[in-house]
Amino acid sequence: QCTNNLKQLVLAIHNYHDTNSNLPGKGYGHNANVSPFIGLLPFIEQNTRFAECNETINQNTGDAADPMMNDRECWQGLLSFLMCPSDPNTRNGMTAVSGRMYTPTNYVFSEGDCYMPYGRPNNLRSPFGMIPSPSWGSSWGGGSANTFAVVTDGLSNTIFMSERCSSPGTGLEDYPLIQGGIANVNPGAGTNYPQVCLNTRAAGGTYKSTVTAVNGSGTFFGHYNEIYTAFHVILPPNAPSCSVTTGTNGSYPELGNVGRSYNYLPPTSFHPGGVIVGLGDGSIRFISETIFTGNLGRFPKYYSSATSQDISGETYNGVWGAMGSMNGGEAAVSF
Repeated sequence: QCTNNLKQLVLAIHNYHDTNSNLPGKGYGHNANVSPFIGLLPFIEQNTRFAECNETINQNTGDAADPMMNDRECWQGLLSFLMCPSDPNTRNGMTAVSGRMYTPTNYVFSEGDCYMPYGRPNNLRSPFGMIPSPSWGSSWGGGSANTFAVVTDGLSNTIFMSERCSSPGTGLEDYPLIQGGIANVNPGAGTNYPQVCLNTRAAGGTYKSTVTAVNGSGTFFGHYNEIYTAFHVILPPNAPSCSVTTGTNGSYPELGNVGRSYNYLPPTSFHPGGVIVGLGDGSIRFISETIFTGNLGRFPKYYSSATSQDISGETYNGVWGAMGSMNGGEAAVSF
């Protein structure tokens, strides 16, 4: 069932591209902060839901049109094709955020082998482009939806989607399990390389007791915050996730700062030994958690508003990074 769910989602991406001549983007609308899932809804037999969500996105400016601040039914209710049967948290139902009940997802979109601050439009390693809202202002930069043509490594060599465990709650409660939890380690600070995040893992699928970890993964399919609907091919499958999880944010006090800085978000699952991914050509593969991930003792490809490390060329993250970057130009990778 999990394999079939992913396959149907990647096929929906193809149907979207056939209709719109581009891939589904994220962040568009009047400060709507929406994920690529919203554009895909008509292609997964959710036309009514799409019409209501689209109306919400475009009717107002500011937070009134933001899915995190909206009670419309289109953002709520379980969707079976977003639920992996092996994840008990998703099976347990919807998640409450500031009193609202939202739709969880076990399937997320690739950010490639590049990490960057929340909302920036210049991740050239991911096929799912950021389309900044006009209400955000020019400081956010420009962006646009991509086409299949940007995937120069080939659709059959590039991971588009993966599974990732969800977690119950809002993103503020303690949650020590790696499957669904996020450690309070800021990937953008000092020398917090991916290896530092990996070292937060303890035995038994938990974080070390010295690390504060919270919930929030996959709790809302409609929002483009990376903790909800994205993953990276930097740390190996079923590795720890890391973000800034303390402090508050004025727009979303229920979320705090989780996911609003740099993040390390590997795919996670309850499948023994690895995760299932969907490639750009619609094929499905199981990826072992022992896959080669290159040098985790250096920062991966990244972009910020102030400076950028080279985000072109071959990945720094081994076979795993080559599978996830769309334009690294690496030698053919055997799947």
